[in-house]
Amino acid sequence: MWLERARAFAMHGIAQTEADFATYGQLRYSLWTGDPGFAIYLWDCIHGGDRFPTLDVFFAG
Repeated sequence: MWLERARAFAMHGIAQTEADFATYGQLRYSLWTGDPGFAIYLWDCIHGGDRFPTLDVFFAG
C-alpha cells in the first residue's frame, strides 16, 4: 500500500519537475530538495526500495 502511494506521489513530482523546468528553464541542483534527491526517490520507487542514502550509512545497525 505504501509503495503504491509513494509511486503516485512520484508521478505528481515528475509533473511538477517538468512544469518547473518549462517555466524557469532550469533544474534544481540542491542535493536533497532538488533533482538529484528526486532521482534517488524515483529510483527507490521503481525498484521498491526504502533506503535513504545517508541514514542507511550512518545508522546501519
